[in-house]
Amino acid sequence: MKRTSIYDVAKNLNISASTVSRVLNNDKRISEATKKKVLQELKRIKYMPNQYAKNLKNMENKNIGIFYTNHVHEKITPIHMNEKICGICSEIEKAGYNASLFIRDYKEEDIWDIVMKNNLCGILSLDRFDIEMSKNIMEYKIPHVQVNWHNDALPPDSYVSVENDAGQAIHILLEHLYQQGYREIEVLYHHDTPLNDERAFHAIDSFKKGKKDISIIVTKSEIDFINPQKKEYQKQLQRHLEQGLKRAYLCTYYEHAYWLLDFAMKKGLRIPDDIAVVTQNYDDIFSLFHPIMTGTKQLLYEIGSMAAKKLLSVIQGNQETTVFVTPELYIGESS
Repeated sequence: MKRTSIYDVAKNLNISASTVSRVLNNDKRISEATKKKVLQELKRIKYMPNQYAKNLKNMENKNIGIFYTNHVHEKITPIHMNEKICGICSEIEKAGYNASLFIRDYKEEDIWDIVMKNNLCGILSLDRFDIEMSKNIMEYKIPHVQVNWHNDALPPDSYVSVENDAGQAIHILLEHLYQQGYREIEVLYHHDTPLNDERAFHAIDSFKKGKKDISIIVTKSEIDFINPQKKEYQKQLQRHLEQGLKRAYLCTYYEHAYWLLDFAMKKGLRIPDDIAVVTQNYDDIFSLFHPIMTGTKQLLYEIGSMAAKKLLSVIQGNQETTVFVTPELYIGESS
């Protein structure tokens, strides 16, 4: 694919190439109106200055951008981000690279500005970009690794990600409950990405096939993390539980687990003597609550570290593939 040049920009706007060059060099003789028009066209055609392209090819710039969307509605997510960032920065520093953290609600046009102004040679995205932003990064041919997420709208072989293994998390929790003697288990499943859903349900089906003396049923939820109807869903969950409790519950979303514990304790049930509850999303902050939840803990520092290593490898011109990281089991008081 031919790289665009200032001559393409000049032709599209019916102006001279020298005018485009002056805009790129921030010449004060250029009017604001012309400058705005040229910059808009540069963004539209995804123009990359020759020196930047040369630096990227020759690995002369060592600036890596860490992108994070500011999810103000989330209570626990920022803690998770800190662990991943620490893992990332440890590897980047050892390799002699610089890291800049960009926190904002990104728009498609922001990527062009950020990459060019900061002379980035690679991007680590800590949470979801929309499809257009992901495509833009691919078109710029900038090395990019997705940290603990992936874009389902893209073919799996078109991106590199390092992610928590949701399938292994469920297998670990089911095995723990089985070893504790629980044979009647309900999985309260919170809808995830199609790939994670596939891995999770494969883990459940495989476990059931391997254990003939166990009963596992799955109740699906597609509630959004920021759904304004969350309180109504909590009531729906309570009504579901009132129809008949199982001996043990595996919740893939931590709030479901705490709603369930709250319901059980209000009914005078003992945890775990009467009912056991485990969650796929254990966090250290849960140790402050009683009873302390049993769950799988994502190895976020390791995920960040591995993502940085993969990005550095891609920057060096190597081919990399997605990898899933097995979480650890933390045994609390709820199982």
